[in-house]
Amino acid sequence: MHLKNYNNYFSYLSNNISVNNYRKVNNLSETNELTLLSIPWFVTGFADPSPTKQKLIRQYSKKASAEKSLVVWGTNLQSTVGWKFTRKELAMVRLAPYPRDVIVGLLLSDGWLSFASKTNKNARLGFKQSISSSEYVLFVFNILSHYCSSYPSLVSGTRAGNRYYALQFFTRSMLCITELYPIFYPYKVKIIPYNLYELLTPVSLAHLIMGDGSRRPHGLEICTDSYTVSESNID
Repeated sequence: MHLKNYNNYFSYLSNNISVNNYRKVNNLSETNELTLLSIPWFVTGFADPSPTKQKLIRQYSKKASAEKSLVVWGTNLQSTVGWKFTRKELAMVRLAPYPRDVIVGLLLSDGWLSFASKTNKNARLGFKQSISSSEYVLFVFNILSHYCSSYPSLVSGTRAGNRYYALQFFTRSMLCITELYPIFYPYKVKIIPYNLYELLTPVSLAHLIMGDGSRRPHGLEICTDSYTVSESNID
């Protein structure tokens, strides 16, 4: 399949996973989407700025106030792919605990933080895995699509003289992502944070294993080749 066709395919696939399935599971339609706005001074999600949807969000909020269902905080944030936000709106958002734990797990494995340009002051998360792991990439994208402006794309490269294909995506460049940069990149090179035990949660560990772990006859093996020996043996 041609590279362009692959990109179109994954755009379609991730769109159905991250938006349509979300609406079906949560019984939401396009006109009554509600983004999590927890408390006035701690915003963990975006709100569509259009006046029409703002009105619908307020109407839905009254109904939602009586809702008794429990969900893990940060797991019900909808996709905002294609939405536009101002710098002030981006600066207001903070990561909810669940997506933050996912990002920590990704950064411990194949995820990375980078700046889109030399003039960009905020970092973004990038995540890429081989095409054979595309299902997992789409699964992660579904969790973090609230912080992304575009769908995953197919990329190719050469490794050991062989052509390979991979699926990758980036989050928006945001202050809440930048806050993780000095923790993982104190010297502009990714390290295992010294306060790892304060950051590592069951969710983070699960994504570390899914990203860089493998099953062996003797048990579980986690690949840490990109880290130093001392980092891999933190006491």
